[in-house]
Amino acid sequence: MKKIDIQKELNIKPVKIYKEVLDPDMVYVPVSSGINVNNTYVYKDSVIDGVSLPISGFIVNKVLIKNREYYCISNDFKELSLNQTREPLNRDYMTTRLPNLDKIFTSNIKSLYINTIDQDPYIFNKYFMLKNDAEKIINTIEILINTMNLDSVYLVVVSQNEELISEYLNNTTTNRLKLKIVNNYYPIGNPKVLESELNLDSNSKLVDLEFILKIYKTILKRQSLTEKNITINGNAVEEGVTLKVKLYTKLSDYFKYIKIKERNYEIILNNSLCGPKVREDMIITSNLEGVIINKVVDEESSPCIYCGLCNLVCPMHINPLKRNSKCINCGLCNFVCPSKIRNSGDSNE
Repeated sequence: MKKIDIQKELNIKPVKIYKEVLDPDMVYVPVSSGINVNNTYVYKDSVIDGVSLPISGFIVNKVLIKNREYYCISNDFKELSLNQTREPLNRDYMTTRLPNLDKIFTSNIKSLYINTIDQDPYIFNKYFMLKNDAEKIINTIEILINTMNLDSVYLVVVSQNEELISEYLNNTTTNRLKLKIVNNYYPIGNPKVLESELNLDSNSKLVDLEFILKIYKTILKRQSLTEKNITINGNAVEEGVTLKVKLYTKLSDYFKYIKIKERNYEIILNNSLCGPKVREDMIITSNLEGVIINKVVDEESSPCIYCGLCNLVCPMHINPLKRNSKCINCGLCNFVCPSKIRNSGDSNE
Protein backbone atom coordinates (compact mmCIF):
# COMPACT_ATOMS: atom_id res chain seq x y z
CA MET A 1 0.00 0.00 0.00
CA LYS A 2 1.32 3.41 -0.99
CA LYS A 3 1.08 5.87 1.94
CA ILE A 4 0.01 9.45 1.24
CA ASP A 5 0.43 12.60 3.32
CA ILE A 6 -2.87 14.36 2.67
CA GLN A 7 -1.79 17.44 4.62
CA LYS A 8 0.91 18.17 2.04
CA GLU A 9 -1.07 16.98 -0.96
CA LEU A 10 -4.06 19.23 -0.27
CA ASN A 11 -2.02 22.11 1.17
CA ILE A 12 -3.84 22.10 4.53
CA LYS A 13 -2.02 23.51 7.54
CA PRO A 14 -2.21 21.88 11.00
CA VAL A 15 -4.55 23.61 13.46
CA LYS A 16 -2.80 25.52 16.24
CA ILE A 17 -5.60 27.80 17.48
CA TYR A 18 -7.99 26.78 20.26
CA LYS A 19 -10.99 28.80 21.49
CA GLU A 20 -13.86 28.14 23.87
CA VAL A 21 -17.12 29.49 22.47
CA LEU A 22 -19.77 28.49 25.00
CA ASP A 23 -22.21 31.42 24.83
CA PRO A 24 -24.56 30.79 21.89
CA ASP A 25 -27.62 32.98 21.50
CA MET A 26 -29.74 30.04 20.37
CA VAL A 27 -29.68 26.24 20.33
CA TYR A 28 -31.77 23.89 18.18
CA VAL A 29 -33.00 20.61 19.67
CA PRO A 30 -34.54 18.02 17.30
CA VAL A 31 -38.27 17.44 17.77
CA SER A 32 -39.39 13.83 18.17
CA SER A 33 -42.78 14.36 19.81
CA GLY A 34 -45.80 16.50 19.06
CA ILE A 35 -45.88 18.22 22.46
CA ASN A 36 -46.38 21.99 22.33
CA VAL A 37 -43.70 23.51 24.57
CA ASN A 38 -43.54 27.06 23.20
CA ASN A 39 -42.79 29.73 25.84
CA THR A 40 -41.70 27.02 28.30
CA TYR A 41 -38.68 27.78 30.48
CA VAL A 42 -36.08 25.01 30.50
CA TYR A 43 -33.01 24.43 32.65
CA LYS A 44 -29.56 23.40 31.51
CA ASP A 45 -29.21 19.60 31.70
CA SER A 46 -32.98 19.10 31.73
CA VAL A 47 -34.18 16.68 29.04
CA ILE A 48 -36.50 17.29 26.09
CA ASP A 49 -37.28 14.40 23.74
CA GLY A 50 -34.29 12.49 25.09
CA VAL A 51 -31.82 15.37 24.65
CA SER A 52 -29.97 17.00 27.57
CA LEU A 53 -30.15 20.75 27.05
CA PRO A 54 -26.83 22.66 26.80
CA ILE A 55 -28.31 25.98 28.02
CA SER A 56 -31.14 27.43 30.06
CA GLY A 57 -33.78 29.73 28.59
CA PHE A 58 -37.18 29.84 26.88
CA ILE A 59 -38.35 27.66 24.00
CA VAL A 60 -39.49 30.40 21.61
CA ASN A 61 -40.70 28.41 18.60
CA LYS A 62 -40.05 25.57 16.19
CA VAL A 63 -37.97 25.90 13.02
CA LEU A 64 -37.47 23.68 9.99
CA ILE A 65 -33.87 22.93 9.00
CA LYS A 66 -33.12 20.49 6.18
CA ASN A 67 -36.61 18.96 6.39
CA ARG A 68 -36.34 18.38 10.13
CA GLU A 69 -38.15 20.24 12.89
CA TYR A 70 -36.20 21.72 15.83
CA TYR A 71 -37.13 23.46 19.08
CA CYS A 72 -35.51 26.89 19.05
CA ILE A 73 -34.30 27.81 22.56
CA SER A 74 -33.19 31.34 23.43
CA ASN A 75 -30.23 31.43 25.82
CA ASP A 76 -30.69 33.50 29.00
CA PHE A 77 -26.99 32.94 29.88
CA LYS A 78 -27.84 31.89 33.45
CA GLU A 79 -26.63 28.29 32.93
CA LEU A 80 -29.06 27.01 35.56
CA SER A 81 -28.55 23.31 36.11
CA LEU A 82 -30.71 20.66 37.74
CA ASN A 83 -29.24 18.98 40.81
CA GLN A 84 -28.00 15.47 40.04
CA THR A 85 -27.77 12.58 42.46
CA ARG A 86 -24.18 11.54 43.18
CA GLU A 87 -23.96 7.77 43.30
CA PRO A 88 -20.90 5.79 44.44
CA LEU A 89 -18.27 5.25 41.76
CA ASN A 90 -18.10 1.53 40.95
CA ARG A 91 -18.55 -0.77 37.98
CA ASP A 92 -22.35 -1.03 38.44
CA TYR A 93 -22.73 2.74 38.48
CA MET A 94 -20.47 3.13 35.44
CA THR A 95 -22.30 0.55 33.33
CA THR A 96 -25.66 2.04 34.34
CA ARG A 97 -24.58 5.48 33.09
CA LEU A 98 -22.99 4.03 29.94
CA PRO A 99 -24.61 0.65 29.19
CA ASN A 100 -22.20 -0.12 26.32
CA LEU A 101 -19.31 -0.25 28.79
CA ASP A 102 -20.04 -3.90 29.54
CA LYS A 103 -20.08 -4.70 25.83
CA ILE A 104 -16.66 -3.13 25.40
CA PHE A 105 -15.01 -4.31 28.61
CA THR A 106 -15.99 -7.95 28.62
CA SER A 107 -14.12 -10.32 30.92
CA ASN A 108 -11.57 -11.27 28.27
CA ILE A 109 -10.53 -7.67 27.44
CA LYS A 110 -7.18 -7.10 29.11
CA SER A 111 -5.57 -4.45 26.88
CA LEU A 112 -7.28 -1.24 25.83
CA TYR A 113 -6.01 0.82 22.89
CA ILE A 114 -7.23 4.42 22.77
CA ASN A 115 -7.24 6.08 19.36
CA THR A 116 -6.11 9.69 19.88
CA ILE A 117 -5.87 10.28 16.13
CA ASP A 118 -8.48 12.52 14.54
CA GLN A 119 -10.59 11.35 11.61
CA ASP A 120 -8.07 13.26 9.51
CA PRO A 121 -4.79 12.60 11.31
CA TYR A 122 -2.95 15.68 10.08
CA ILE A 123 -5.20 17.93 12.17
CA PHE A 124 -3.40 19.01 15.36
CA ASN A 125 -4.37 16.72 18.22
CA LYS A 126 -7.00 18.92 19.82
CA TYR A 127 -7.43 17.03 23.08
CA PHE A 128 -3.85 17.65 24.20
CA MET A 129 -3.73 21.34 23.32
CA LEU A 130 -4.67 22.32 26.84
CA LYS A 131 -2.95 20.85 29.88
CA ASN A 132 -6.19 20.62 31.86
CA ASP A 133 -7.87 18.51 29.14
CA ALA A 134 -4.90 16.14 29.02
CA GLU A 135 -4.95 15.71 32.81
CA LYS A 136 -8.65 14.86 32.71
CA ILE A 137 -8.00 12.17 30.12
CA ILE A 138 -5.07 10.64 32.00
CA ASN A 139 -7.05 10.64 35.27
CA THR A 140 -10.03 8.95 33.58
CA ILE A 141 -7.81 6.26 32.07
CA GLU A 142 -6.23 5.50 35.45
CA ILE A 143 -9.70 5.05 36.98
CA LEU A 144 -10.73 2.80 34.08
CA ILE A 145 -7.67 0.61 34.61
CA ASN A 146 -8.54 0.07 38.26
CA THR A 147 -12.33 -0.19 37.93
CA MET A 148 -12.41 -2.43 34.83
CA ASN A 149 -9.42 -4.59 35.87
CA LEU A 150 -7.38 -3.88 32.75
CA ASP A 151 -3.80 -5.10 32.46
CA SER A 152 -2.65 -2.24 30.26
CA VAL A 153 -3.86 0.78 28.30
CA TYR A 154 -2.13 2.22 25.25
CA LEU A 155 -2.57 5.73 23.92
CA VAL A 156 -2.23 5.36 20.16
CA VAL A 157 -0.62 8.51 18.74
CA VAL A 158 1.02 9.49 15.48
CA SER A 159 4.77 10.00 15.66
CA GLN A 160 4.56 13.80 15.38
CA ASN A 161 2.53 13.97 18.62
CA GLU A 162 4.72 11.61 20.65
CA GLU A 163 6.66 14.32 22.46
CA LEU A 164 3.54 16.41 23.07
CA ILE A 165 1.61 13.62 24.77
CA SER A 166 4.45 11.77 26.51
CA GLU A 167 5.08 14.69 28.88
CA TYR A 168 1.71 14.02 30.53
CA LEU A 169 2.48 10.34 31.06
CA ASN A 170 5.38 11.24 33.34
CA ASN A 171 2.86 12.36 35.96
CA THR A 172 0.74 9.20 35.95
CA THR A 173 0.52 6.95 38.99
CA THR A 174 0.37 3.68 37.06
CA ASN A 175 2.88 1.91 34.86
CA ARG A 176 0.07 0.25 32.94
CA LEU A 177 -0.50 3.33 30.78
CA LYS A 178 1.80 3.44 27.75
CA LEU A 179 2.25 5.05 24.34
CA LYS A 180 1.82 3.20 21.06
CA ILE A 181 3.37 5.15 18.17
CA VAL A 182 2.16 4.80 14.57
CA ASN A 183 3.32 6.54 11.40
CA ASN A 184 1.24 9.43 10.13
CA TYR A 185 -0.49 8.58 6.87
CA TYR A 186 -4.05 8.87 5.61
CA PRO A 187 -6.41 7.28 6.71
CA ILE A 188 -4.61 5.87 9.75
CA GLY A 189 -7.27 7.44 12.01
CA ASN A 190 -9.95 5.13 10.60
CA PRO A 191 -10.67 2.38 13.19
CA LYS A 192 -10.52 -0.46 10.63
CA VAL A 193 -7.17 0.71 9.25
CA LEU A 194 -5.79 1.31 12.73
CA GLU A 195 -6.89 -2.11 14.03
CA SER A 196 -5.06 -3.71 11.12
CA GLU A 197 -1.95 -1.60 11.78
CA LEU A 198 -1.96 -2.52 15.48
CA ASN A 199 -2.63 -6.21 14.78
CA LEU A 200 -4.94 -6.53 17.78
CA ASP A 201 -5.73 -9.89 19.33
CA SER A 202 -9.01 -11.10 20.89
CA ASN A 203 -7.98 -9.78 24.32
CA SER A 204 -7.53 -6.22 23.05
CA LYS A 205 -10.02 -3.50 22.20
CA LEU A 206 -9.74 -0.22 20.30
CA VAL A 207 -11.88 2.77 21.36
CA ASP A 208 -11.86 6.42 20.35
CA LEU A 209 -10.64 9.17 22.64
CA GLU A 210 -14.13 10.65 22.42
CA PHE A 211 -15.38 7.63 24.37
CA ILE A 212 -12.92 8.36 27.20
CA LEU A 213 -14.08 11.97 27.33
CA LYS A 214 -17.66 10.74 27.51
CA ILE A 215 -16.76 8.58 30.51
CA TYR A 216 -15.09 11.56 32.18
CA LYS A 217 -18.09 13.80 31.64
CA THR A 218 -20.99 11.46 32.36
CA ILE A 219 -19.48 9.24 35.04
CA LEU A 220 -16.74 11.09 36.88
CA LYS A 221 -18.27 14.58 36.71
CA ARG A 222 -21.91 13.38 36.75
CA GLN A 223 -22.68 15.81 33.95
CA SER A 224 -24.60 15.50 30.71
CA LEU A 225 -22.82 15.76 27.37
CA THR A 226 -23.59 19.30 26.26
CA GLU A 227 -20.23 20.48 24.87
CA LYS A 228 -17.89 19.25 22.17
CA ASN A 229 -14.56 20.08 20.54
CA ILE A 230 -14.85 20.57 16.77
CA THR A 231 -12.23 21.50 14.19
CA ILE A 232 -12.83 23.82 11.21
CA ASN A 233 -10.02 23.62 8.69
CA GLY A 234 -9.26 23.15 4.99
CA ASN A 235 -7.41 24.66 2.05
CA ALA A 236 -10.16 27.25 1.53
CA VAL A 237 -9.58 28.57 5.08
CA GLU A 238 -6.91 31.13 5.94
CA GLU A 239 -6.21 29.44 9.27
CA GLY A 240 -8.00 26.54 10.93
CA VAL A 241 -9.34 26.54 14.48
CA THR A 242 -10.42 24.06 17.13
CA LEU A 243 -13.45 25.27 19.06
CA LYS A 244 -15.17 24.03 22.20
CA VAL A 245 -18.85 24.64 21.47
CA LYS A 246 -22.30 23.82 22.80
CA LEU A 247 -24.12 20.94 21.16
CA TYR A 248 -27.19 21.72 19.04
CA THR A 249 -25.87 25.02 17.77
CA LYS A 250 -25.52 25.90 14.09
CA LEU A 251 -22.20 25.36 12.35
CA SER A 252 -22.61 28.76 10.67
CA ASP A 253 -22.52 30.44 14.11
CA TYR A 254 -18.77 29.72 14.22
CA PHE A 255 -17.78 30.88 10.75
CA LYS A 256 -16.92 34.28 12.24
CA TYR A 257 -13.86 32.63 13.79
CA ILE A 258 -12.39 31.71 10.42
CA LYS A 259 -11.59 33.51 7.17
CA ILE A 260 -12.65 31.73 3.99
CA LYS A 261 -10.32 32.77 1.17
CA GLU A 262 -12.14 31.09 -1.75
CA ARG A 263 -15.46 31.99 -3.35
CA ASN A 264 -16.22 28.48 -4.57
CA TYR A 265 -15.89 26.06 -1.67
CA GLU A 266 -17.52 22.95 -0.23
CA ILE A 267 -17.99 21.87 3.39
CA ILE A 268 -17.09 18.23 4.02
CA LEU A 269 -18.02 16.37 7.19
CA ASN A 270 -15.14 14.79 9.15
CA ASN A 271 -13.16 13.68 6.10
CA SER A 272 -11.05 15.82 3.75
CA LEU A 273 -11.38 13.51 0.75
CA CYS A 274 -14.70 11.76 0.69
CA GLY A 275 -16.93 12.76 3.59
CA PRO A 276 -20.55 13.83 3.13
CA LYS A 277 -21.01 17.42 1.94
CA VAL A 278 -23.01 19.48 4.45
CA ARG A 279 -24.62 22.91 4.61
CA GLU A 280 -23.53 25.85 6.73
CA ASP A 281 -26.73 25.64 8.78
CA MET A 282 -26.20 22.05 9.89
CA ILE A 283 -26.80 21.44 13.60
CA ILE A 284 -23.80 20.29 15.63
CA THR A 285 -24.33 16.90 17.30
CA SER A 286 -22.03 14.47 19.11
CA ASN A 287 -21.24 12.77 15.79
CA LEU A 288 -19.48 15.85 14.42
CA GLU A 289 -15.70 15.79 14.79
CA GLY A 290 -15.22 18.78 12.53
CA VAL A 291 -15.54 20.00 8.98
CA ILE A 292 -13.10 20.52 6.14
CA ILE A 293 -13.72 23.56 3.94
CA ASN A 294 -11.95 22.93 0.65
CA LYS A 295 -11.77 24.72 -2.66
CA VAL A 296 -14.02 23.11 -5.27
CA VAL A 297 -12.03 21.63 -8.13
CA ASP A 298 -14.17 20.85 -11.19
CA GLU A 299 -12.69 17.90 -13.06
CA GLU A 300 -14.27 15.81 -15.80
CA SER A 301 -13.77 12.06 -15.72
CA SER A 302 -12.48 9.99 -18.62
CA PRO A 303 -12.37 6.22 -19.29
CA CYS A 304 -10.23 4.06 -16.99
CA ILE A 305 -6.68 3.47 -18.29
CA TYR A 306 -6.10 0.52 -15.92
CA CYS A 307 -3.00 2.06 -14.33
CA GLY A 308 -3.56 0.28 -11.02
CA LEU A 309 -2.96 3.34 -8.82
CA CYS A 310 -6.28 2.88 -7.02
CA ASN A 311 -5.26 -0.66 -6.03
CA LEU A 312 -1.89 0.61 -4.86
CA VAL A 313 -3.27 3.17 -2.39
CA CYS A 314 -6.28 1.25 -1.04
CA PRO A 315 -5.80 0.79 2.75
CA MET A 316 -8.24 -2.15 2.76
CA HIS A 317 -6.37 -3.97 -0.05
CA ILE A 318 -9.45 -4.36 -2.25
CA ASN A 319 -10.09 -3.54 -5.89
CA PRO A 320 -11.74 -0.09 -5.91
CA LEU A 321 -13.13 -0.74 -9.41
CA LYS A 322 -15.46 -3.34 -7.88
CA ARG A 323 -17.99 -2.58 -5.16
CA ASN A 324 -16.93 -4.19 -1.89
CA SER A 325 -18.44 -4.14 1.59
CA LYS A 326 -14.95 -3.64 3.06
CA CYS A 327 -14.69 -0.17 1.44
CA ILE A 328 -14.34 2.56 4.10
CA ASN A 329 -14.97 5.44 1.65
CA CYS A 330 -11.67 7.12 2.43
CA GLY A 331 -11.54 8.55 -1.11
CA LEU A 332 -7.89 7.74 -1.80
CA CYS A 333 -8.77 5.91 -5.01
CA ASN A 334 -10.58 9.00 -6.29
CA PHE A 335 -7.69 11.21 -5.24
CA VAL A 336 -4.96 9.39 -7.18
CA CYS A 337 -7.02 8.45 -10.25
CA PRO A 338 -5.58 10.16 -13.37
CA SER A 339 -8.93 9.63 -15.12
CA LYS A 340 -10.80 11.32 -12.23
CA ILE A 341 -13.15 8.37 -11.80
CA ARG A 342 -15.12 8.36 -8.56
CA ASN A 343 -14.97 4.81 -7.24
CA SER A 344 -16.05 5.84 -3.72
CA GLY A 345 -18.25 8.77 -3.06
CA ASP A 346 -20.13 10.88 -0.59
CA SER A 347 -23.80 11.43 -0.01
CA ASN A 348 -25.08 14.95 0.44
CA GLU A 349 -26.72 15.70 3.77
